Amino acid sequence: MRISFRNKLQLQPANNGHKFEIINPFIIYIGNKDLHIDLTIPAGFWTDFASIPKMFQNILSPLDSHLRAAVLHDYLYYKQVIDNKPIARAYADKCFLDAMKTCGTGKIKREMMYYAVRSFGWITWNKYKNDRIKNKEKK
Repeated sequence: MRISFRNKLQLQPANNGHKFEIINPFIIYIGNKDLHIDLTIPAGFWTDFASIPKMFQNILSPLDSHLRAAVLHDYLYYKQVIDNKPIARAYADKCFLDAMKTCGTGKIKREMMYYAVRSFGWITWNKYKNDRIKNKEKK
């Protein structure tokens, strides 16, 4: 899969102090044999970059070369769609892996982070999925 970043990622600390907010739309090209799209992450979207447990942050900083890839991954987990079509969690994780390569994240770090989201990402994926279901039921 080919991933490229069309513009600069611009962020500011969010009001809650734990996340960052995108201040201008962030456009990312995602392409493979079945899809060629410029995905726009809108201004106002919140990210925590990579959710790395504190005990591992001396090895894997949440603020490093993978920043743009982490924003893409957060957005894909939150929305769970691309081009109005549902995506699988594995697809979002593969986008993260390929985007980290585009960002220049080293192979060992890239693979550690990829296998971490493959192992534990289901928790956040299911939370967002369940939140979406609950919000539909309220309407």
